[in-house]
Amino acid sequence: MPVHPHDDIGLSNSTTAWGQNESEVGVRSVSSVRRGMTWAKRPFAKMYLRSLRESPKDGLFKALAYITIAVLLYIGMVFVFEIHYFVPYDNGFAVVLLWASSMVGGQLARLVGLPQLLGMLCAGILLKNAGDPVRGLHGEVSAAIRAFGLMNILMRGGLEMDLGAVKRMGWAVIRLTVLPGVTEAFTGAALGVALFQMPFFLALSMGFILAAVSPAVVVGGMFDLQSRGYGVAEGIPSLVVAAASFDDVVAISGFSMCIGLAIGTGNIVLEALHGPINIVAGGSFGAMGACLLSCTRIWDSRAKRCIVLLLLGVGFTFSSKLAHFSGAGALASLVMAAASAQLWAAGSGGPLSVGPLKHAAHEAEEDLCAVWRFVAEPLLFSVIGAALDFSKVSADSVEKAICVILVGVVVRCAVAFFATCGTALVFRERLFVALAWMPKATVQAALASYPLDLARQMISKEEDPERFARFEEYGTSILTTAVFSILITAPAGLLVIQWLGPRWLQRVELENKVVPIDTAAISVDAEANLK
Repeated sequence: MPVHPHDDIGLSNSTTAWGQNESEVGVRSVSSVRRGMTWAKRPFAKMYLRSLRESPKDGLFKALAYITIAVLLYIGMVFVFEIHYFVPYDNGFAVVLLWASSMVGGQLARLVGLPQLLGMLCAGILLKNAGDPVRGLHGEVSAAIRAFGLMNILMRGGLEMDLGAVKRMGWAVIRLTVLPGVTEAFTGAALGVALFQMPFFLALSMGFILAAVSPAVVVGGMFDLQSRGYGVAEGIPSLVVAAASFDDVVAISGFSMCIGLAIGTGNIVLEALHGPINIVAGGSFGAMGACLLSCTRIWDSRAKRCIVLLLLGVGFTFSSKLAHFSGAGALASLVMAAASAQLWAAGSGGPLSVGPLKHAAHEAEEDLCAVWRFVAEPLLFSVIGAALDFSKVSADSVEKAICVILVGVVVRCAVAFFATCGTALVFRERLFVALAWMPKATVQAALASYPLDLARQMISKEEDPERFARFEEYGTSILTTAVFSILITAPAGLLVIQWLGPRWLQRVELENKVVPIDTAAISVDAEANLK
């Protein structure tokens, strides 16, 4: 592999492709990797490094463990609760079966080199379309699982936000965050109107659902390249990860503003104000939650901070859902997590603060990562997979959905390529950034069935059966498109990162290799001493 010429002069004194000193933009240089392995501190990075050392036999043992846990959990639930909740085809039975199948499917997908979330999604699809043993899953439970999953995604994103890196990298991150996603959303809206005959705002809601990239795929792939020294000198992994932290925020905000106008009460003034109310209420409650969490003399342990953060997020999410302002709850969770991370690091909180806690955000993220990995992720992806009933989807709809996805991805990649204009990246590096910006998964899983659920909730089948049937068809088309976007772009994006990264990005020979390193054995205190 070619070695970047900066290796000869010392990377810490080099400049990145953004025209700034590397120490200014936060790129992880050789010395920073040697001192603290900043990326390896991330919970996702720790799990990724551990997964690299697992053999196929380890994966099979894990699958067997999850099946055993599910059986024991089911038996326990039967005795703790009334048995009729857990008889086959009932609600509790469906939840346990979805979780167990999802965990096993995730392990099988990882064994063949695919993202685990893809195996989880396919497990739900298989259960739904092969006898449907999960038919007893209640709609309210399914909606609660999706809401909890979205809350978890947003809070982890808030804790991961590197506002300093965005300020230092400037317009490069902002262009890559806003332009590709918004362009893809409007492209999807145009195709939704043309192919599915959707109302414009409903089609635009679909466009914003499709526009979000998946941090679960992108960040993992970028960490792998970073750990091997690819693109480090140019700051490519740092750029992509920083932009990925904000991309979902843009997509979810756009969706929240459009869906109320698409399917509402009919009061155009109230629906027009729905978006601003969501933003104001979400920002206000999020700031209040962050102020409460900044009182670290009260929340004087990692466990207390994580529990309160999680409970506040659940409270904001489900109370706003009851008030029909779901966007406010989602935004409040994001703002609370992002602001808490800043307040903890700065030691803000007045006399109720113990001072700066540099590792508090990483600790909270690690705990939420565990909740995501073992609870939210398997249930979220299996539930959204189980919502796709192929008996109700026409072949024509699938063809149209694939067309929307492919055209949107092409437009997105083209805009992402031009968004890196004005930088010192060469052609193939800019093309790599554009192609790496395509994977979709988490936001699509969380929001895919929301338009369908909202249509069934807001439109009376008895009073207006024709409109109900029409919007139910629109919602099913959005769900189908979102699920196929995951099936197509998640593995394709991961292959692009894994295969083209080592071929198109220049490599820096790291003095101390980050892979393999048993980061699981490194405590937070030990990591602090490495600095």
